[in-house]
Amino acid sequence: MGAQGQSALVQAWIHLWVYGVSVDPHLFGIIVALAETTIAIGLIFGLFTKVAMAGGIAMTLVIWSTAEGFGGPYVAGSTDIGAAIIYVIVFIALWLGKSWREYSLDARLKNVVPFLF
Repeated sequence: MGAQGQSALVQAWIHLWVYGVSVDPHLFGIIVALAETTIAIGLIFGLFTKVAMAGGIAMTLVIWSTAEGFGGPYVAGSTDIGAAIIYVIVFIALWLGKSWREYSLDARLKNVVPFLF
C-alpha cells in the first residue's frame, strides 16, 4: 500500500482518500474518467483553457499526494519525487507560455461571450 513507510500525516491523508473511494469505487472511476476527458478536450481544443489547466494541476497534485505518496518513502538514497509532480510543472509552463490566449477557441469566443473569459 502507498501509505507504508510514510509519515503519520501522509498516512492519514492517503487513508482518507482510500476510505472516500471505497464508498463507491465505480462512481469514483467514472468521475475521474470524466475529469480527465474534460481536461483533455479543454487542452486540445483550447476551450476554457484556464479551467482545464487549473483542473489538471489539481488532479495531478491529488495523484501525487495519494497514489505516489508525495514521492516517498523518504529514506537515504531515495531520489525519486514521482512522475505526477512533473505534470504540474508542465501545466504551469503551459499557463505561463500564454500561447492559448491566441491559438485557441477561447481567443475566438472571448469577443462573443467576454464574461466567460
